[in-house]
Amino acid sequence: MWCHHRALCSRGVGPNEALHDRTHFVGGTRSLSADWRAAYPLGVKLRRAFLGGNALAKCSDDHEIERGLPVTRRTGHSCAQGATDGVVKPELLRYSTMIHFLLALSVAQASAADTVLAAARRSVDKLADTAAVRSAGFVPIEEIPILDRTPFQGQHWFEGSRSDTLPDVSLGRPAFVMFSPVNGVIKRVGIAYSARLLPRTTTPVGLGGDRSAAWHEHFICQDIPGRPGPAVVENDDVCRARGGTPAPRRTVMVHVWTDVPNPEGVYGHDNPALPFLAVGVRPPDTHDLHDPARVRTIRMVALALGETYDARMQTARVVETRNRDAVLADSLRAHRAAISALIPALREADASRDKARYDQITTTMIGEWDALRLLYERMAPTDALRNAVRQQHEEAVTISKHH
Repeated sequence: MWCHHRALCSRGVGPNEALHDRTHFVGGTRSLSADWRAAYPLGVKLRRAFLGGNALAKCSDDHEIERGLPVTRRTGHSCAQGATDGVVKPELLRYSTMIHFLLALSVAQASAADTVLAAARRSVDKLADTAAVRSAGFVPIEEIPILDRTPFQGQHWFEGSRSDTLPDVSLGRPAFVMFSPVNGVIKRVGIAYSARLLPRTTTPVGLGGDRSAAWHEHFICQDIPGRPGPAVVENDDVCRARGGTPAPRRTVMVHVWTDVPNPEGVYGHDNPALPFLAVGVRPPDTHDLHDPARVRTIRMVALALGETYDARMQTARVVETRNRDAVLADSLRAHRAAISALIPALREADASRDKARYDQITTTMIGEWDALRLLYERMAPTDALRNAVRQQHEEAVTISKHH
């Protein structure tokens, strides 16, 4: 039997039965899948938005409403919406069908992401730590050398033969394994799939059958005057403007956060939870990202926390490396120490859910980070690099454009 909804049909439920026959979901020996249970809140909200909570309460059992089950036949009383003798108005059934179609679509998308995530985890079963990935031929990209260890992505380990030159990427061969501190201990946090494509080759759409996975591009610039290794730049024009030579292929990547939560999603380009996890503080959740002002605050705190374990933006690392002013270097260390000294109190406020105290501490941390930001700008030897520092930090405190 054909079916549009694999997530449902794989459980032996056909398209019509899935939408209309409640015996497939309640009673007997059949139980609801985790996918449906996860999607119930959406189903309940949609049903109530279209039908109204009171109407539902009168036309369906309470436990069916809360479990997101379809409005079906009821006997023994009349419904407030005009259903009599156990017959529900056709328009209500149409709404219910549409709502459950949307619910099924949501379940199918979640199932696709779960399938990719499971395959991604299997692909690194034996690559649990940095010793294992080095034995498997991976190297930190800093050894290439490419600047790394940003607060929102951690450290990338790369194995070049796994970065194919075709857009059809195998889930069993991730090109990158990513590590970051978790409560002070270096742990694997995610992986990345990669392909090196010619300029006119189309960027892949989705990953492993999940079309919601968004790829992002990196352009590699070689032979930049005064730079010992390649650089990742915005595009080939930027490379040429810096006096470099664009690599013949562009690199496309998609992250999969296999081992830690990411409020920006399992395929998020950035993971703003990493700095919080690094110091043992509860990370932000998805609902925290709905407000741009809240996002900005979270990311500024994350940048401040990153400074305590040597995670910072690439331009900041460049200017610090080039700095020869001992006074500025001492000031950097002093502000980092001030942030580190606040972390025990932040953990306590977080554990006790003392929001006022938590906000007070994070406000102080943001002030310390802002002082660091200005120091990085002062360290920049040229106006161009100073502007680059300023621009990258501004971009870092906004919502990731790749999620």
